[in-house]
Amino acid sequence: MRVLTADRIGLLGTPALITEDGPVPLRLQPKALALLGYVATAGRPVSRRDLARLLFPDADDARGALRWQLTRLRSALPRTAGRHLRIEREEVALALATDVAAFRAAAERVLASFDPQAARAAIELYRGDFLSGLAATTSTEFDTWLYLQEESLRTLFRRVTLAFARWAIDGGHPDEALEPLARLVALDPYAEEGHVMRVEALLALGAEERARAAYGAYAQLMRDDLHAEPRAELAARFEKPHARTERSLPREGFATLREVTLHFVDWPGGDPPLLCLHGATSTCYVYGGLAHKLAPDFRLVAPDLRGTGFSDKPPAAYTVRQHVEDLVELCTALRLDRPILVGHSAGGAVATLAAERVGARGLVLLDGVVGERPVVESRLTVAAPILDATRTRYPNFARYLELMRASRSSMSPDEELLVDQMARSSMTRMPDGSYRMSVYTDAVKQTWRSLIESDTIGALRRLTCPVLVVWATQPWLIEDEQPYFNEEIVRAQAAAARDGSLIVAARSTHARLVRDPEPAVIEAVRRLARAVASPSTGAGLARSARAAGVTAAIAR
Repeated sequence: MRVLTADRIGLLGTPALITEDGPVPLRLQPKALALLGYVATAGRPVSRRDLARLLFPDADDARGALRWQLTRLRSALPRTAGRHLRIEREEVALALATDVAAFRAAAERVLASFDPQAARAAIELYRGDFLSGLAATTSTEFDTWLYLQEESLRTLFRRVTLAFARWAIDGGHPDEALEPLARLVALDPYAEEGHVMRVEALLALGAEERARAAYGAYAQLMRDDLHAEPRAELAARFEKPHARTERSLPREGFATLREVTLHFVDWPGGDPPLLCLHGATSTCYVYGGLAHKLAPDFRLVAPDLRGTGFSDKPPAAYTVRQHVEDLVELCTALRLDRPILVGHSAGGAVATLAAERVGARGLVLLDGVVGERPVVESRLTVAAPILDATRTRYPNFARYLELMRASRSSMSPDEELLVDQMARSSMTRMPDGSYRMSVYTDAVKQTWRSLIESDTIGALRRLTCPVLVVWATQPWLIEDEQPYFNEEIVRAQAAAARDGSLIVAARSTHARLVRDPEPAVIEAVRRLARAVASPSTGAGLARSARAAGVTAAIAR
């Protein structure tokens, strides 16, 4: 599978100049590599002032340090590439194509309308993660830029590879799927569908022993790292029947909406569906504890809101109105007929503001940030230090988990398993091998500013559906003796709703309320769901989805 191209800068995998004869490695120091990556992908001239600020935030003479690195970069580039580097008094530009731009273009063609040739080209272009191996001390702004690039490119590769593998297996040539899938699970070991398809492709080729070995590696990864069982249909083929004591992972997918693509996880179950919205510093996987108790009696769908997890992270556009529009379109795309909305923390505010638009049959506020403006503002201000910590780099999963457990009161065994699973499923690996949370911090701050300006308590008063207010009474941080909300706030929430009730979670902290919900909370949600259950109208929603032009793809 060979794609011949004109010379371009290769930033995916080991940095190189990509020629028709193959890649020529670039020997660059970390700051020079960071400089090359930023300028090459900018698509426009970049001012020296901005480069100095981004790359040398602590230097006494940032412009001088930049000048030195520009000289080193020019001397390190092959002559054929160096002549395209334009260094002027006030700006820098590189007029040379990159594999990043070519990969994005090919991937977008594949996802818009599947084309196997474009998929092959995209897969070959992705030689590895963006700026692989880069370890440089830079500004917070550059680090955020690098994170957004890294995660979006890896997610695109994952989506294209799975689409191509599905096409190859279904089309009768599973051999083509093996190498891309092997690369995917090497780069993204917790992409469960990649492991499942790899086993499926080997079985289709009649390679029973290789399939058994691939299944064994997959099953061990699921049980040891994610504390979950492998897919039941594969376990039935390769293992003797045994009692399944671990939970399975949800199916995941991507819904392409008008403005963004949202990643979501889906625990199949009955009516009514529950649409679950995470808090500011979390992702969709936080609802594993609730889903384990309620599915398959009820279907639970949890999206990553724009700016978090594997969902798109545009540079701006993070108002409450845009989140609400996303949820309206998501309900149409996934045929969620008047779901019960469940919202934790700041996700509770978004759920309240979206409930009327989606025709919610019920609303569950798990310490939801809903109230008069001073209440909303104070709660978000209190949580700000935790949000800023989302930029922190961790050398490995073990260190993150150690710090997570040290910062909270003692966790139950179920909560420890879920936190471990969440970390492995939704943290982002950076080029130097460290990890950070999959949260675009600036996006959450923009959303918070919009929430403060929103009338959450007014929206709650307008709702005619039943509202369940759940209050965690334990201190929300070890060093804080108070819960996240006081009794006055939660009673005001319950009183504002036309049909409101209050459940006290006496053993829960703010975080544990969603990660390890108490039996009383589970039973209250179950009663609410049973009370509002009704036959779905999936056919009507399907027609609406086609009219709205939104689509969803879920791994099956």
